[in-house]
Amino acid sequence: MTVLEYLKNIGVEEKNMGIKVNDLPNYIEHPVWDSRTGRWLIIKSVVYEQETAKVYATDGSCREVPVGMGETWLWRTEGQ
Repeated sequence: MTVLEYLKNIGVEEKNMGIKVNDLPNYIEHPVWDSRTGRWLIIKSVVYEQETAKVYATDGSCREVPVGMGETWLWRTEGQ
């Protein structure tokens, strides 16, 4: 069973949405779901560059998101 299936089974509605690029700093120190890797991560910091936003996680990984995207592939749950 995946984490998303588990959340659905316990009543969390499937209204998960990608975090908007401009809202990424609001999720620092919060767990988010990386739909590309299928893993939870905690955002440590966000650095905006001209064309990308670099999202650094507490596990030492970094994800680059094009600034022009409306939403990222990093998801939040409805309660966050």
